[in-house]
Amino acid sequence: MATLKDLSRKTNKIRDDIDELINRSVVNLTIEVLKQLVNTTPIDEGTAISNWQISLTGPIRTVIPTYVLGSQGSTKNIVIANTIGQAVGILAARRPGQVIYLGNALPYIAELNRGSSKQAPAGFIDAAFMRARLAQDYLRLSYG
Repeated sequence: MATLKDLSRKTNKIRDDIDELINRSVVNLTIEVLKQLVNTTPIDEGTAISNWQISLTGPIRTVIPTYVLGSQGSTKNIVIANTIGQAVGILAARRPGQVIYLGNALPYIAELNRGSSKQAPAGFIDAAFMRARLAQDYLRLSYG
């Protein structure tokens, strides 16, 4: 016969499983947003892409140098891989309910988002968030 203690233990396990499932979903959505951002951010030397950063402790305020210096987009793939790898490492430490900060502290990122580069249309940042959300919705419907 099950006791109240058994019921409590099972309820806590279900709650923990749900928390972890939600946590994984939030992390996966964040990674998808980041992938969309790094793949649509205009590139010359790689600095703008490298500065898409994730933090679990507060807003992004630091500008970092590019992971691999290039010119005219020559190092795009390696810069993207490094940026995503750095974020995945940070997100691995995320606990359920913890806030994720995703940002880019470059002073000219807003100018790029307004369309100052021919490589990306104005509004590419909002579009990246929208595409990531649509990708998540598609996966949910497909694999449910």
